[in-house]
Amino acid sequence: MDHIDLSVLYDYVFNDDMEVCGQIVRSADEPHKLVLHKLTRGQIDGTGRALCIQDDSKRIFHTHPYNAYAYPSVEDINKVSKRNTIKYSLIVTIWGLWIIEKIADRTINVLNDEVIDHATNRLGYQTKRFNRSEFQSKSIDYNDIVRYEVGAYLDTMNRHLAGNIMIYFKSWKHLDKEIYLK
Repeated sequence: MDHIDLSVLYDYVFNDDMEVCGQIVRSADEPHKLVLHKLTRGQIDGTGRALCIQDDSKRIFHTHPYNAYAYPSVEDINKVSKRNTIKYSLIVTIWGLWIIEKIADRTINVLNDEVIDHATNRLGYQTKRFNRSEFQSKSIDYNDIVRYEVGAYLDTMNRHLAGNIMIYFKSWKHLDKEIYLK
């Protein structure tokens, strides 16, 4: 199994107000270590969001910094579902790490999908009251306050996307210093 050190990603989420993105590639020096590659910072778009433009790769990542949503957007899911080159997308947030894994070789479009829109909007509405400092100090955890909502979201999404995409989540409190990917 290949692994990546999460401390750098943690710093980007809690100490930077801009999205950071890039690729995750195998280290030339250590074959089982994954490293961040082609890092870019987000640019402000017409809506005021700081978004990254990134090249496709088998493994990609981006952050949702402390001032952004702590869960995948519909666009995040669509990026993986529509591109055959992406196998994993890691989204690093104040809650922890989301992994979107593409299972099927086919592409699907999830934009304007009512089930996905509803699940995403519900998660945002139910969890909007929680702030960065509570998660950064690890004094609370998503398990303590939003476990039900995250669980419902994952259940809905994974049933709806079955056979195409799987979405996983691991909170900071339950992550080791490294994450392993195939």
